[in-house]
Amino acid sequence: MKKKRVVIYALIVAVVAAANAAAPKPFVFPLYIKHGTLDESELSYDKWNSISRVTVSNERVDYAPFLWGPSAKLPEGLKVSNYWLKIDGDAGTPLNKFAGDCSKPLNYLDYDVTTIAYSMPGLSKAGIVGLGGGRDVLSACHAGIHDIKAMDVNSTQVSLLTRIQPYKDYTKVSQIPGVELIHSEARSWFTAHPADKFDIIQMSLIDTWASTGAGAFALSENGLYTVEAWRTFLSRLRPGGAMTVSRWYLSDAHSEMERLTALAMGTLFDMGAAEPYKHIFVAAADKIATLVLARDPFTDAQLNALEKRAHVMSFKILISPRLKLTEQNGELPKILGAASSDELMRAADQSVFDLRPPTDQRPFFFNQVRITHPWHVWQLIAQNEATAMLGHARAIFNLYIIILFSTAMVLVTIVLPLKREIRNTSGKFVASNTAWFALIGLGFMFIEISLLQRLSVYLGHPAYGLSIVLFSLILSTGIGSLLCSRFPLKTGAARTGWAVLTALAAGAGVLVINYVTVHFAEADLVTRAALSIGLIAPLGCLLGFGFPTGMDMASAVSARSTAWLWGINGAAGVMGSTLAIAFNITFGIDWTMWLGGLCYLALVVPVAMASNGNKTAAGHA
Repeated sequence: MKKKRVVIYALIVAVVAAANAAAPKPFVFPLYIKHGTLDESELSYDKWNSISRVTVSNERVDYAPFLWGPSAKLPEGLKVSNYWLKIDGDAGTPLNKFAGDCSKPLNYLDYDVTTIAYSMPGLSKAGIVGLGGGRDVLSACHAGIHDIKAMDVNSTQVSLLTRIQPYKDYTKVSQIPGVELIHSEARSWFTAHPADKFDIIQMSLIDTWASTGAGAFALSENGLYTVEAWRTFLSRLRPGGAMTVSRWYLSDAHSEMERLTALAMGTLFDMGAAEPYKHIFVAAADKIATLVLARDPFTDAQLNALEKRAHVMSFKILISPRLKLTEQNGELPKILGAASSDELMRAADQSVFDLRPPTDQRPFFFNQVRITHPWHVWQLIAQNEATAMLGHARAIFNLYIIILFSTAMVLVTIVLPLKREIRNTSGKFVASNTAWFALIGLGFMFIEISLLQRLSVYLGHPAYGLSIVLFSLILSTGIGSLLCSRFPLKTGAARTGWAVLTALAAGAGVLVINYVTVHFAEADLVTRAALSIGLIAPLGCLLGFGFPTGMDMASAVSARSTAWLWGINGAAGVMGSTLAIAFNITFGIDWTMWLGGLCYLALVVPVAMASNGNKTAAGHA
């Protein structure tokens, strides 16, 4: 009867959960979000998916138009109506009421610095990275562009504008002639469609910074802000085309725009530009700066148009080919004055912030506070000023706390309680087997986190990394452990050979991944997923031999010690996960994966120690 009751309760919970997930507005929901409470009565729509939670507030009628970087000359009395869309309770964007006419009703968009690139002449086709609520589509339409493709990785946001009422007819974005709304990660889409060329590509305040701030560092990489990504975007521009990117520019926190400029310079150097400075224009208003990055050096007509818009709207020009480098503020003169990639890296390294151009091997644009400068991190937190840098500093401080807390918990809950299990065991036996399980724990996590973050960028989103990479690695590792029971490594020579082969496989994996991500970048998601699984499976099978082999070695001599060794392996795994993320951010994903390979190569030392240590232990057991 008790078992039957449990089954009934479980079925009830499953049905309620399914109904809650399927409902347009969940009846079971979180009361608290990042910045306080969220009253469900204020929402007109609430939807969860595998990527995020999307909410839409109730309609706001006759409000002042929302502008990211408003001009000081914005006329008073302008009114718009909108819903407000939020991602994960934080990142927001308006769903503007739109009558279908892209001319006068949208004049207020000209007063936003994020739209300054649309002042350039000769624009006829636009690509939008991050559909959001469709605001950037309206900006392109208002500029007279009649061929617009907008991408978003979040299917719910696309659905809101294409099929869910009242938002579809309220915004009318999907009904504008020449507009195509695409559910796809933007970089993957541009990569897979090399024949599609654009005059302008816009990316406004697109980020995964919320993941970093929440301490979810395994999900904080962003493949849109790397040299490789921007090289793809620029290669999809027609002659004379430009890419426009808007980011935060706070009075006491300029590093985000400085790093964005370094990324632009690094990309241009990578593409062989002789004078990158002639390709970059930046204007700022309020707390936002917009970078306009031209595929070719700006023409006089383009610069005249950009400068005219900036003058009319009182935008501040931060960077222009017509400005002298000495007129720039902060680190910009050093960055813009670099004559090569090496000089750019040296200039970036002089800053207290991390201004190095992110790459696919270090895709952490939003980690600008250096992990290696803990005192600076503490100074930023102690100031407690509401700046972007405070958020970055708190994110890094969270990582410090995670590492310290993990260390303390490992010692208190694993190492100290299990120490009695090896009290009467030979020191050499303990040393060799402890080293074995510590090394495979660290090495496995270094490799796992590196694969997760590197292939997430290739696949297009961290969610794919979790679902494809992590599942494939765990499954193949399990298969390897099963194979070990059929083909055990009984001799020292076999164990040494396996350790060397695994280390070589990890090192080769770095080279193969780099080759695949370059030469198969244009493949569709299914092909990229298959390639990723093909890369992971052989390495995972080899990794699966480590734990059962170690247990065989230890249990043959001292069965009591296995509890200690289980604990050491778990402790190393916990520590390895946080250290891997710190190493990836600081040194790069490839270096961390190589370090994981070196951990397996280092297993030859405990193998050599084991023969003498185990014999001694046998005498004491």
